[in-house]
Amino acid sequence: MSDTSDRSGAYDRIMCFCAGWFLLGLFADGWSHYHDVRESFITPYHGVLYSGFFSNIVMVAYSLYRGRLAGRSWRDAMPPGYGLTAVGVIWFTVGVVPDLLWHKIFGIEEGIDVLISPTHLFLGVGMAMILLGPARALFARDDGPESLDQQAPGMISLALFLAMIEFTLQFAFDPGVTASNAPLDPTLGNRNNLAFFLLPFTYYKEALGIAIIALHACLLAGFGLYVVRRLRPAFGGFVIVYAVPAFLMSALLANGPLSVYVPTVEGLVLGLAADALVLRLRPNVARPVEFRIFAVAVPVIANALYLGVAQFAQGGVWWDVNLTFGSMVFAGVAGLLLSYLTVPPSQTPAAP
Repeated sequence: MSDTSDRSGAYDRIMCFCAGWFLLGLFADGWSHYHDVRESFITPYHGVLYSGFFSNIVMVAYSLYRGRLAGRSWRDAMPPGYGLTAVGVIWFTVGVVPDLLWHKIFGIEEGIDVLISPTHLFLGVGMAMILLGPARALFARDDGPESLDQQAPGMISLALFLAMIEFTLQFAFDPGVTASNAPLDPTLGNRNNLAFFLLPFTYYKEALGIAIIALHACLLAGFGLYVVRRLRPAFGGFVIVYAVPAFLMSALLANGPLSVYVPTVEGLVLGLAADALVLRLRPNVARPVEFRIFAVAVPVIANALYLGVAQFAQGGVWWDVNLTFGSMVFAGVAGLLLSYLTVPPSQTPAAP
């Protein structure tokens, strides 16, 4: 099916399918905790998760067999980029038994505990190694693939990994700027003693909202900068990277059709904007100004889309003007600083 010289993309697509199946199981299991909670390890949602994992076991075993049959060492038996996928399969397998024991001893986790349980985080490391296989394979290629068809498995792989990170951080997913999240009716002012007692709560909601915006600015800009630093993404690549996680997260947390459609459209628009920026700016290490403009623009556009939808389609924004527009500047600064970590000035080519 594939060896180290295969460039047809068939193996990457199969591994991408297996990774997607695996992640879909994670989201199905997460969905069950919101909508169909069952205090059991044996559920149909775990069935999707572990059957997706098993598909990766099969492909890794097949690849190792083919590699060894071709006379390659165990270290080099997997196709380029997929060595860590084999490690991830072993890692995840090792983590299953401790996870079962943890559930038996401490019970089934609930709330945020599900996301930060030590055994779940251990399993997450193995899952990350598996999900990123096609992305590693893309960046390992020395032929500089330029078409979307060639880059798609790697971009989907990155999108799956971003979705996994957002799944883990779902407790910090929504900054909560819509009017329905307002902790205090601003018309009350000092005329009601309730306003005084709710001020600390307002402070923490505002602080948490800004922290979430900064976190997502770093995530979105970080993934974008990593891609443009490593290759020239084809138009449509960032639509994949940003829209797939948006759809998965909105489906996970959905409380109605609009709560799925709107964030997905936001992800599509952000992806198209990032693709257009790449087409126009051609950001890379050799073009540091354009690279940093891209780093600022992506999180600013993402935040503007979020605030715009909240204002005009979700009942308004309860933040004042300073927080509203300041959060956009904050997001841009986060992206800019991240660009200096990604490519320090000392690594940019000297001007002629």
